[in-house]
Amino acid sequence: MRYKQTPQIKDSGQSIVPALYLESLAYSLILYAEQDKKFKQFLIDSISRYSDTTNLTYLSEESLKKSALLIPKDYKQACKRLYWLKSQDDSYEKRVAIRVLKTSEYEQAVTTRAVLFGLALGVIIGPTLGEPKKKDPMMIIARKDYKQPSQTQFAEIITRLTHEVLKNGIERAGSTKKLEPELGDWFHSHKGLGFYKTNELFIKRIVSDMSLLSVPYAIQCDETGPSILALSPSVNSKYPETRYSLMPFES
Repeated sequence: MRYKQTPQIKDSGQSIVPALYLESLAYSLILYAEQDKKFKQFLIDSISRYSDTTNLTYLSEESLKKSALLIPKDYKQACKRLYWLKSQDDSYEKRVAIRVLKTSEYEQAVTTRAVLFGLALGVIIGPTLGEPKKKDPMMIIARKDYKQPSQTQFAEIITRLTHEVLKNGIERAGSTKKLEPELGDWFHSHKGLGFYKTNELFIKRIVSDMSLLSVPYAIQCDETGPSILALSPSVNSKYPETRYSLMPFES
């Protein structure tokens, strides 16, 4: 499987090259490993066989910060994500992700930085035992001043956006059987949704962050700009709620 790299993004007149998606997921696993010793050892053992992979000279602090959006919620989810990442066909993107994971084993400074980032962002809460109480929903985020149409029209919009996210994931994976764990669980089982609102500034920031991480998402715009977003279930809802001042609302 090969992932398409997102086009460059313009920010303050400069081009920013988005991370490869598997690279973003690798950074999220590093963040989680620093709060769960059991998973950290499992991670080290799992990547030790990649002896022919050259380590990076450093880990990007900016990538660590951004990838907190994707930090797994518990040990089981982290293991499923790591297994899925390792199961991908050999490609440049996979090799970059493995290099990130292997570098974390040798760069001792990453431990302190990852923990500090996680605590500052409110995403490091300690490992969860047993099954999570709720499945990962697909987040639907609307602009605060968005005028919701009729229930029927709104349902049609949400259906289209969620299908776009799913289509994006399937195109990347090659088939529904190879979907990343969170999106695969969402598709094959519950299809839960979480509805939120925030202001225009945060809506634009979410779009920018999703693009930089190459996370699957879908967007609807109106005459003033982005109005509704649908984000892949791989996004940890705890982080966006605090970072983007999200307020739940009833659909």
